[in-house]
Amino acid sequence: EELLVVAGHTGGVGSVSFDPTGRLLATGGGDGLTRIWDVGPAGSYEALTVATDGPATFSAWSPDRALLATGTDDGDVVIWDAVTGQRLVVTSGHADRVAGGGFSPDGALLATASEDQTVRVWSVTSGDEVFAVTGHVDGVWSAEFSPDGTILASAGLDGLVGLWDGSNGREIGTLPGVPAAFSVTFSPDGSLVAAVGLGIHVWDVETRSRLAEIEGHTGAILAAGFSPDGRLLATGAADGSAKLWDVSGIRRGELREVGSLESHSAALLAVAFSPDGTRIATAALDNSAKVWDLEGTVQLTLPVRAPGVLAFDPTGTRLAVPSADGSVRVYLLNVEELLDLARTRVSRTFTAAECLHYLAEDRCGGS
Repeated sequence: EELLVVAGHTGGVGSVSFDPTGRLLATGGGDGLTRIWDVGPAGSYEALTVATDGPATFSAWSPDRALLATGTDDGDVVIWDAVTGQRLVVTSGHADRVAGGGFSPDGALLATASEDQTVRVWSVTSGDEVFAVTGHVDGVWSAEFSPDGTILASAGLDGLVGLWDGSNGREIGTLPGVPAAFSVTFSPDGSLVAAVGLGIHVWDVETRSRLAEIEGHTGAILAAGFSPDGRLLATGAADGSAKLWDVSGIRRGELREVGSLESHSAALLAVAFSPDGTRIATAALDNSAKVWDLEGTVQLTLPVRAPGVLAFDPTGTRLAVPSADGSVRVYLLNVEELLDLARTRVSRTFTAAECLHYLAEDRCGGS
């Protein structure tokens, strides 16, 4: 059920992320604005708008939701007070588009990856550059801290996937065998790292040995993500398909395809597990986003023009999907919550006939 539509951007929306509570939604637009929306029960109240001095390409919340970091096409990185909109930190270290990044788990550091071939790590309190990763020879699209914050992983179009000390940037090791890497992600326990390139490559973090190269799609793999328990890896590809892989036995050489999600008719750009691991959301260039169960059954098809990113809220009951027209649609996925919301918005009770029409019979008190 479409809960609300937040509109205000005049260009396409390139980034979307919920804060850790799920009440606030940050959207970054090609119009040079980042907006924060209150998407709690009160509805689509716009809480804050900040000007990013260029098309917004990246946004990330601090773990305590007090701060919002943004990056732009011009290489600017700003850390904002998420309540007042005050610019707390403004950096000028990057010379090209900021493509990705995120806060360290303790919120003390911010890593940003750029097409200027570097990853830079900033002190959140002072704004000083703590260190820079300069080992790439092409644009870097992704950087992520390990769950314990001790390792920083980066992935670049040069095929380099690097592991760096999360406190000083010292090289721990490079992970070979990727023609070009678009994104990198750790498993929830930090023991595995996966890189998305023309295929999916999975390594053991401690030994830095490659455990698997995942194939099975007929097109290039464009997106991937681990389930919250780390047992499954979802992959999405240019052929419009998504697949589920059991990676629980990958260190024993066991890798099994356990699901195939085939309903999109164009390239699949984003895939994400719900926080409880029971659902998967996908977004594709066929002007739709879909929500699936783990058996590969489509639960919802959401018509959205050219969605490129999507995000579950921390409870898994809301899904935000931006559109090429500058709007962002927020869908309510939980039936019980939808009923509660409906009860707050109607001015009278259902008649017996309405109850039987709209709700299950056991909710109508036998009427």
